[in-house]
Amino acid sequence: MTLDTLRTWTPAQALAHAGAKPSKRRGRWTPCPLCGGADVQIGERVWTCYHCGKSLDAVGTGRALSDGTIAGALAWAGLTDDGPSNAPARFAPIETPASEYPPGADALWAACGPVTASGSVSAWLESRGVDPHVVAALDVARALPRRGLPEWARAWSAGWWCVLPVWDAVGRIVSLRARWVRGGDVRAKTRPPTGFSVSGTVLAGPSVPPLEGRVLVVEGEPAYLHAVTHTRGVQVVGVYAGCGGAAHWRRVTEARVATDADVPGDAYAEKIAGWCPTVRMRPPEGMGWDDGWLAGWRGGA
Repeated sequence: MTLDTLRTWTPAQALAHAGAKPSKRRGRWTPCPLCGGADVQIGERVWTCYHCGKSLDAVGTGRALSDGTIAGALAWAGLTDDGPSNAPARFAPIETPASEYPPGADALWAACGPVTASGSVSAWLESRGVDPHVVAALDVARALPRRGLPEWARAWSAGWWCVLPVWDAVGRIVSLRARWVRGGDVRAKTRPPTGFSVSGTVLAGPSVPPLEGRVLVVEGEPAYLHAVTHTRGVQVVGVYAGCGGAAHWRRVTEARVATDADVPGDAYAEKIAGWCPTVRMRPPEGMGWDDGWLAGWRGGA
């Protein structure tokens, strides 16, 4: 019962041990043990979550759901002399090593053009009720360039043309997320860098981290872009896998968490509540992120 044993586990075995189950869609499991997302695909050697972008084998799953070490992974799997571990820890905080981020993310961001230079990106933003000119002025998203893409971003050229920077706790662009804008049904509307991670980061605007004072927390790129362009004087934070990390939230005095009213959204709210004072809010109907929706908050309610 050694590390070699854990390496023989299939992705399905690792997911089952983490509390996930097969979904009604063939080859899919739910939930993701890291972010709670509902679209996890089984591969030959790894499972991949199309919500947070993580791809892990059994050893990586054990490390992510324990203390990040091989010993922790073996204990999580019950492959130590101490016997099986307790119920698996879901939504465990993960500290992402810098090596998991794509090299040159800041350089690709610098090479991206304004969203107003791309008719497809502008049309997608407008279909979501977001003004491309405001996005360009705030510089919270850009259009993917047609040439010179690094290997980890080449898959985005098929239609993931709206690029958003993601930030670490001290205000560095360490990775990027790309959003599909061409219409139609695609498996993953948002893609992380191929082979790399976006965990340990957040979307943030109009100001970059460190986050301070009161913040509004939303889930997903459309909600983030709508909220950041329709509210004034409010720091908006977009969350996904891991909600960044504790360091992102240490200066936040109050987080109004308006993530989706579902299992992942509740998990995000629960995690953030462990790091700073929070108030759970119901997201507005129909992307109604505006100053009117926030009037009560500004009034101290």
